Amino acid sequence: MRQEAEAFDLLPSSEPSLGWRESRIWCNHCGSTYLRGIFAPLPDGGINFRLRCPHCSPDTDVDFVDTSGYVQLNQIHTFRPALKRVVHHFHPYYRAGLFSGQHPSFCCGWPVKPCIVHADAMPFRVMPHHYYVMQRCPCCGESPNSSALSVAAFGHPIIAEFRAEHPRWIALPDHMTEYQGQSAIQFHLADRVSAATCTYYAHAQTLQVLAVFCA
Repeated sequence: MRQEAEAFDLLPSSEPSLGWRESRIWCNHCGSTYLRGIFAPLPDGGINFRLRCPHCSPDTDVDFVDTSGYVQLNQIHTFRPALKRVVHHFHPYYRAGLFSGQHPSFCCGWPVKPCIVHADAMPFRVMPHHYYVMQRCPCCGESPNSSALSVAAFGHPIIAEFRAEHPRWIALPDHMTEYQGQSAIQFHLADRVSAATCTYYAHAQTLQVLAVFCA
């Protein structure tokens, strides 16, 4: 019964973490298995929500989600609502910072400049072949990051519809290119169980989506 309840996010919010558990969220790098997650209590009373892939993470030692307590999750103990809150917390924040060129660090409030960095140039391990939005705070030294693919896609109805219709989509390697004379990053999603694809181009500095092509 617990497994069925968790699949539909019906577990009571007062239930404590029971360690690493299988979610019903597919890994979007291999598309072959569900992510595993944990709500780990922190010394300050906060929650560190983490998601890992049992296939991909051991090879890369990378969490796909690691909130480190930055997102208020004390009343959430199921995976999909927690992931939704994380996305709505980080992605608008990064988008606004990329558009304005600067925003306050959510760690300490110090002004920081977010930047888009390829995995090869990241100061710590991330999934390879992708671009990331990151910032390094000169005050507290924290370096939170999020995938550029997800930040660009946030709030876009066509991309959201593709993801919803094809939950086993996987992210193929990102490419720096041009679109209609502008520097752009090409993101490519492919459904693992069909021939469906979604390719979109985002501005290389702001991640504003310039075009989307689904097939």
